[in-house]
Amino acid sequence: MTTTKNTIRASVDEAKFFASVKHIFSGSTSFVGELMQNARRAGAQRVHFDLDEQTKTLRVTDDGTGIEDFAKLLEFCGSGWDEKIQVSETPFGMGMYSVYFAGAATTICSRGQQVTIKVDDLLTRRALKVEPSEWNSAGTLVTVHDVDKQILLRDSHPRGRLFHALESAAKGFPIDVGFNGDRLPFPHAERALSSVNSPVGQIHLGDSLPRKYVAYLQGLPIGTVSCANTLGRWAFRDDDVCVVHLDNHQFSARMPDRSSLYDAELQCQRIDAAVVDALRAKLATEKEHAVATGDDAALRRFVKDRWDKCIDLGVAKLLNNIPYAPSAKLSAVDCVTATTQHVWTSAHSHRDVIPADELVSNDKMLAVRNAPSDAGDYPRAAAMLTAMAAFNIVNVDTRGLDEGHWLFQLPNADDIEVLIQPVCPTGHEFSFWCNTGYLEAMIVRDCAAIDLKLKYQDLVHAIELKDQWVVCEHAPDGSKITDADWDSKPIEVICYVAGTLNYGNLPSDVGHEFSREHTDYVEEDRDEMADQFLRQLRAIRNETLRDTIATALSEADLVLTEAHSSQLCLVGVKSQKGSSHERMVIDANKRFFAALHRLLKRNGYDVPAAALQTGMTAAMLAIE
Repeated sequence: MTTTKNTIRASVDEAKFFASVKHIFSGSTSFVGELMQNARRAGAQRVHFDLDEQTKTLRVTDDGTGIEDFAKLLEFCGSGWDEKIQVSETPFGMGMYSVYFAGAATTICSRGQQVTIKVDDLLTRRALKVEPSEWNSAGTLVTVHDVDKQILLRDSHPRGRLFHALESAAKGFPIDVGFNGDRLPFPHAERALSSVNSPVGQIHLGDSLPRKYVAYLQGLPIGTVSCANTLGRWAFRDDDVCVVHLDNHQFSARMPDRSSLYDAELQCQRIDAAVVDALRAKLATEKEHAVATGDDAALRRFVKDRWDKCIDLGVAKLLNNIPYAPSAKLSAVDCVTATTQHVWTSAHSHRDVIPADELVSNDKMLAVRNAPSDAGDYPRAAAMLTAMAAFNIVNVDTRGLDEGHWLFQLPNADDIEVLIQPVCPTGHEFSFWCNTGYLEAMIVRDCAAIDLKLKYQDLVHAIELKDQWVVCEHAPDGSKITDADWDSKPIEVICYVAGTLNYGNLPSDVGHEFSREHTDYVEEDRDEMADQFLRQLRAIRNETLRDTIATALSEADLVLTEAHSSQLCLVGVKSQKGSSHERMVIDANKRFFAALHRLLKRNGYDVPAAALQTGMTAAMLAIE
């Protein structure tokens, strides 16, 4: 008969449990942190690791109080630490098992006694004898025999995984850690840093006040990078990073390897908030001190170094009443088109900060906000960029600033009128095809100069441009093009040209992208389009045939020799539909002189065709 039990209780299959523990710790380097923690808790001032790679033996010594009860070494989840340690650090009593599985056997010597623990001893729960030890130094000696080959790997770490684990663990540890005779650096230890109190523990702020941080729990690094809200906050540089030493009473490590915090997502949010609050408080203190002491140099440094930081940390209001702006936020128009160079370049790069009176004025537009990024932003973008270059007006990046900042006194580029009027137009024009998403063609109109005005409220700036071009926000019929027109379909615009243009900056650059499949920019295509534009411009300006031919010859890949000196040819031009023309080249050596002979003979001059050819050839060769 089967009997049903009325009560049940938890139990452990010990053999399977210890076999599972072996798989948890096998090949892990977490044991180095456990040995360091044990040394610190035992009052040690140093802990030293010596590795003999030939014999695969690791010796770990410390100068602490040693081990009083060896039985605690095998008691799983029984730490053996006194009540003070139990309360302040909540040790789990699992760490030594990570040591036992780091090699084939582990010998522990302390206070004149020693015991050797093999992996099989743990799996079979064999009784082990504690014997007298010849090692009588203060503290404890732990020797790991036949260290696991995974721990000694040098795969991605030139000095091996073991050294890398020790180096990482020692960075923030409160006592000295050595390896093979060398003391490991401790740049993140509390003893090496100045820190501020916070709700989560002690926080050291990096020099540049970065939001990135590394966290330590009981002196050992603890992972926070896995948390979604702090992704990207993790940092690996020692010289400029926030360092957080977490309060032992509030935080616990996730067992068994202590690689991350327990309840990590929530705790990471707390840490991140505490770091941000500490950074904000630091910024406020720096600003208040500079203002209180009247230190103008400190205010300039604050603007230069902390501008972006104030914006990033949500305390942009701190910048409102400081009458300086960083020059890094100021840009000048370098080129209206960005095919051969950048549209914007640094303004006042020789100075770190610019005073407010050089940007804000009641009499003149010195700077604007929200200028177009390039000529294709909106209908009058090209004209606005041309005007800013002509009047030396800079653009100021005000993104992220508080609305009460004095830079918002600057005109918004969208609110400025750009007025364009040709001076002495010749009446000649041509249509230039474009291939951008917003331009179909430009109607290029020639003039002697261009009258350009900027108008904002009561301010008016005027200038006459020569040797320049301007693309207007008007269609060929004079109607104004709207943003809706710009976005809905390709359109035609007016482009005024005056004087000699710079080959590196032409209207043709506005209307073409010069890109091919899988290619961002093709210089040859740009140069070909620039040459075509200039040829058409010369044509409407009634360029002489001589200059046209001379330009064509200079641009063509022709080879002319002395053999051509006695030869003549004629170039005929026949109009086609549209603005194109067909060129006809006629051999003039026979047909031309025969026709000339007949014409002269009808007028009473009978000169043989051969004599005419010889004479004209001689005359042409005589021209210097």
